[in-house]
Amino acid sequence: TMSRLYEEALRDDAGGGEAWEHFRCYQGELPDVAHVESGRIYAVVVTGSHHSVNDPEQAWIPPLLAFLRTCVERGNCGVFGACFGCQAVAAALGSRIVPNPSGAYRIGVEEVVATEELMKLSDYRKACTVFRPVLPQGEDGRARLRVIESHAEQIETLPPGATLLGSSPCTEVEAFCLGNRVLAVQSHPELSMGVVRETTVPHLLKKGYVSEEGASAALEELHGELDDDLVLFMAKIFLHHNHRKQSHAEAKDRNPRSS
Repeated sequence: TMSRLYEEALRDDAGGGEAWEHFRCYQGELPDVAHVESGRIYAVVVTGSHHSVNDPEQAWIPPLLAFLRTCVERGNCGVFGACFGCQAVAAALGSRIVPNPSGAYRIGVEEVVATEELMKLSDYRKACTVFRPVLPQGEDGRARLRVIESHAEQIETLPPGATLLGSSPCTEVEAFCLGNRVLAVQSHPELSMGVVRETTVPHLLKKGYVSEEGASAALEELHGELDDDLVLFMAKIFLHHNHRKQSHAEAKDRNPRSS
């Protein structure tokens, strides 16, 4: 499943021994808020979904948004969201989620232009020491990241206090962060090119989300290298390294003589 792919990609390499729990939010499953408040849960990953954040028939979405809002407000729980997860976090923090301006379903490879803020972000810079962007920087010195996208809706405006990290011709808010509490991307870094070509595109065509022409256009785009490893590595640093820094700071507060 999608959540298992993220566990494999984002598990702490530093031997933290963290335990991953998987919740089917669409079936009403959510973590216990008390575990967030106590620090037992220090990070949350919200994956993609075929559901819309705006669907009034999905009774599980408001509780999910309330939970995410609590995580962010507590300040001790990092939240990473991708595609639906990106939109859910933004909606929880006050953003509007709207249909793609083109009116068409977006499926294919998007070229996301990094903002200056992303280029300066320590988590991004560390990730780039391991995975270099596959495309050269533009004349403006900004990175361009190749990522897979599959969505009918997008974030209209940033949540209050958030920082824009990337934009594309299709989507203004491709990625954003909120301090060291939120990192969100509109793309699907967990999906391989082969899976999207062989499974996702045919499914969207069958369900009528894309036309024959749209499916053909997507398949033409779905080739070449992607920056998924870079995005996932940045998310891993965000989730685990920031937690370790926070834990160390809290320990020093309790014992000022510790180092």
